[in-house]
Amino acid sequence: MVRAKKSVPLLRNDCTLDNVFELNRMERSITIPTTTGHCLDDLSFSLLNENNINTDLLKLTLSRIIYFVNDSLSLPVKQYLLKNDFHDIWKRASTSEVVLPQGLDPETKNKIKELIKDAKKEDGDYKLNLRKAFLKHRLELLNQNIVDSTMMQTLDIFDITVASIGTINAQYEINSKTIKSETTYYRRFSTILDILLRDTIIDASDGEQTSMITKEIMINNSKAFTSAVCNDWAIGRRVDMMVRSCGVELSTSEWKIKGASKSAGRNQQVKNVRDNKSILKHLLSLPINNSDKKNVFCLGLDFIGTVGYMFSVHNIDDVFVANFISDLELPEDLSQLEAFVETVDSLYKFKNHHLNLQEIIIPAHRHHENQQSLAQHQTPAKRRTDTKYHKNDDDDDSDDDDVDEDSCSDYVPYRSPNTLFSPRKKKRTNPLSDPDDA
Repeated sequence: MVRAKKSVPLLRNDCTLDNVFELNRMERSITIPTTTGHCLDDLSFSLLNENNINTDLLKLTLSRIIYFVNDSLSLPVKQYLLKNDFHDIWKRASTSEVVLPQGLDPETKNKIKELIKDAKKEDGDYKLNLRKAFLKHRLELLNQNIVDSTMMQTLDIFDITVASIGTINAQYEINSKTIKSETTYYRRFSTILDILLRDTIIDASDGEQTSMITKEIMINNSKAFTSAVCNDWAIGRRVDMMVRSCGVELSTSEWKIKGASKSAGRNQQVKNVRDNKSILKHLLSLPINNSDKKNVFCLGLDFIGTVGYMFSVHNIDDVFVANFISDLELPEDLSQLEAFVETVDSLYKFKNHHLNLQEIIIPAHRHHENQQSLAQHQTPAKRRTDTKYHKNDDDDDSDDDDVDEDSCSDYVPYRSPNTLFSPRKKKRTNPLSDPDDA
């Protein structure tokens, strides 16, 4: 927390020579890094001494995040680690990855490809042939009393996608020079997501949702940075899409308009991964069995217009790692349908992961809430057996060597600090002019 606090003046653009002197003094007092997190801390000091400071990379290193999705944000980390002979740390971080559940089942995937192929061979209008084929197969399922299934959902997704291609409205949107909002692009995706999640209790909320987890972090940061910095802004991060289950935040996703600048796209990446890291840090603080922890990670989406990608955020040691998973593409032309099969396959992995995640998180969350309620009526001695799950996550500068892990099978050493969100000098007057929400 001290490292982040000393970096606040720079992120607020009012860094003085005294601040620089203090940062240099702190750097000289640091011992040789021994963990991945300590290496990122040391790298953040190095970034602060550069003439042209990479603030995006600084926000990530101060939050102890290694971002492999964008080479410009991971290459400096690689160069630092290899230059300082931390080859083993780099190898562990760069080879670490998550295991995803299955997406579309082979039967559904092959059937959709077959229907697309056959419709293309038939005489007549390709779009009409496709819609007839989808309708015919849906009627066959309904005649078998199959109202909803992966096959039915996939047919619905492809039918509604094909139906929206080539319409007068679609052509107008493509050719119009009017600047479209993020909502315009998200709306197309949301119709697909509604079908995908209709047989679940997962809630994918849109419309500038506020993350309560990031709000709590920002309140804690306000206390650490003193109230003059960001107390007025302890309102949580606004996100384009928040995935929840039973009120518990599971992941965030972001959209930018088509043609957004490179810097705007990168700002979105850095914001989105920090939001997901914040959520994951909270999820991992719950009383979860060790056998389930490998399946506790976040999957987020980043979109620019109609194209995007899915990424993962997972924890190793005292850092968080973000990896690219797959490209995503919403078709604007019928020639893109075959590629869209792979996008739908990825979205089913997204769905199935969140289904698996809720099965782990919801019971743990309820147990945690029950213990918090009981704690108000119990003495510390009675609560000692449960508090072993909840070491103070904000005390990132303390060692974990004094924790007896054998005494608690579910305890995992947790040393990564809270996420750093850029503090602001004063309350915003224009709700559309927040640069760090980009």
